[in-house]
Amino acid sequence: MSNKGVKNLKPIYSGQLSQEELKKRQSNGGKKSAEVRRKKKLLKDELLTLLEAKDNSGATMRERICFSLMLQAKEGNVKAFEVIRNTIGEAIPEKIETINSNIDITDKAIIDEVYRKIKEL
Repeated sequence: MSNKGVKNLKPIYSGQLSQEELKKRQSNGGKKSAEVRRKKKLLKDELLTLLEAKDNSGATMRERICFSLMLQAKEGNVKAFEVIRNTIGEAIPEKIETINSNIDITDKAIIDEVYRKIKEL
């Protein structure tokens, strides 16, 4: 690996910087960090608002997404099923500890069984 970019780095906490320059850099870093946090919060707030927005039928976007996930799971989309299962807090543990040993559970067998039950709906 080449370290040619290392030569271009400016020291932050070295004796080569004056107190004023160090304070200015720290201030700029804090301002940039606050700006990034504001943008992330704004995006989150916008998405939450859109999820509660109603369409012409009166359903919220959140409801439409959930319904779409259910339809995809019913049609056999295992990923959609896993999203639903994990979201409602019924994720299957990878291992079950017993008194004597650890028994591995194959997710595929369980998913296949649940899939068959969903298809019967």
